[in-house]
Amino acid sequence: MQVTFLGQGLTSGLDRAIGDELRAAISDGSFNSLTAFVAFVSSSAAEFLGDQISLRNGFNAVLNVGIDQKGTSKEALEALLRFPVNTKLFFTTSNPIYHPKVYIFSGPALVRVIIGSSNLTTTGLFANVESSIRIDFSKGDADGDTLLKDISDFFSPITAAGANVQHLTQALIDTLLAHGIVPTEADRAAAQGETKSAATAGTAPIPIQKLFPSRKSAPMPVPRRKHAAVPLVNVVTPTPSLMPKPSPAVVPQLLTKRRFWIETGNMTGGSRNQLDLSTVTRLGQIFGSLSLFGLERLKRGETKSIRFRYKGEDYDNNPILFKKGNGTWRLEMNGIAPSGKSLTVYCKDNFIGKILIFTEIGPDHYEITPVSTSDELSRLQKESKVWDQNRGSRGRRGRFFGEL
Repeated sequence: MQVTFLGQGLTSGLDRAIGDELRAAISDGSFNSLTAFVAFVSSSAAEFLGDQISLRNGFNAVLNVGIDQKGTSKEALEALLRFPVNTKLFFTTSNPIYHPKVYIFSGPALVRVIIGSSNLTTTGLFANVESSIRIDFSKGDADGDTLLKDISDFFSPITAAGANVQHLTQALIDTLLAHGIVPTEADRAAAQGETKSAATAGTAPIPIQKLFPSRKSAPMPVPRRKHAAVPLVNVVTPTPSLMPKPSPAVVPQLLTKRRFWIETGNMTGGSRNQLDLSTVTRLGQIFGSLSLFGLERLKRGETKSIRFRYKGEDYDNNPILFKKGNGTWRLEMNGIAPSGKSLTVYCKDNFIGKILIFTEIGPDHYEITPVSTSDELSRLQKESKVWDQNRGSRGRRGRFFGEL
């Protein structure tokens, strides 16, 4: 048995980030299953883990997730539904909360157990000050077998799918959201106080800044390849044992998936449903936000139609075009759903002053997730492969955008 201490967030260059440990174990052919017991999940970490699992044929993943204290978001649970992961939720209406962080990897001959403080959130996996113990041993090792039995016995009320355990489905997510148990990603950040408003903004009192100076946080890497997951929405699979046997090899259908984000500002047009797009940027990192939709330029007079999904409905015919009178490229978010509702009705209350995250569903088809600019801008910049900013005019700050 080998025991290794893993610490992150304090010693630059010497960190052993749990996210890197999870990625390495999933890609290691020595292991063919993961069973995790974790309190909180964020959407970006769910995407990160799902992307890694989707790259492994026949890898069996079981997540036992908590939803206490608004620590797990609606978007995170919906992300898990899109990946080949068997997810169960543990929750109780009594006071004690579900708070473990245990990751168990198993293979034909080897076992790896990681126990520590890291939730399945991007900050928990890469940036926060966290510590864990990694325990590696061969099957048949007496101490290792005892450890696995102790873990199995302790979590048996969950693995046996007893009371307080529910398999994850979209209907369950909708119910939890409606009753205020599961928040949106933006509400989650506010509820957990992830933004230290005064200190983060650099406006903390001078004595406090001297006592507790800021530290440079570790970068939060994004997987080099992004893949769409095997669709498993609302599929309920039998509850596996703590150490599930590997399933027969299945070759998943992997398609390129893109995610990007654009800060909206006040938007334009009489109905405030037009999002300005750019071809010139302040930093020169991206060829403008127009390029995020796969365009460098359209001939003036031409349009490109985009389909958006929002709140479960698809809105067709949202044109990208050059507005000659204004001399700018714009995305008109005025598509119509089969119900007859226009996307415009959401713009003033849900889109203005926000960041819109666009997740590709198919060609020129994107799901929209609005998040708070004040809460999420810094996080999105850290998690982006590349980001940039429009050139502001008349003293205005240019809007930010990036690709995840």
